[in-house]
Amino acid sequence: MNNKVLVKIYVPKLELEYEMHIYVGKKIGDIILLFSKMISDSSKGYYEYSNELLYNKITGEKYDINTTIKKTDIRNGTELTFI
Repeated sequence: MNNKVLVKIYVPKLELEYEMHIYVGKKIGDIILLFSKMISDSSKGYYEYSNELLYNKITGEKYDINTTIKKTDIRNGTELTFI
C-alpha cells in the first residue's frame, strides 16, 4: 500500500499552485502547518500563516483538521485549495 499521495494545492492569496507528496497517516492540521511553513520559507516571509484551511478545489468540501488524510477523499491527483 502506498503511504503517500501527490496532490495539487492552489493558494489564491499568492496566485500560486504547488504539488506536494503528503503521508496518508498525517492529520489535515499537520499538513496545513507543514504547508504553511513551506510557503513562508519559499516566499521569503511574504506569506504569513493566518488560520487557513484545506478545501477540495472541485467540490468545495472543507477538511476537518483532526481527520487523517486516509479517512478523506484525498487521493493521488486531488486538487486542493488553501484559504
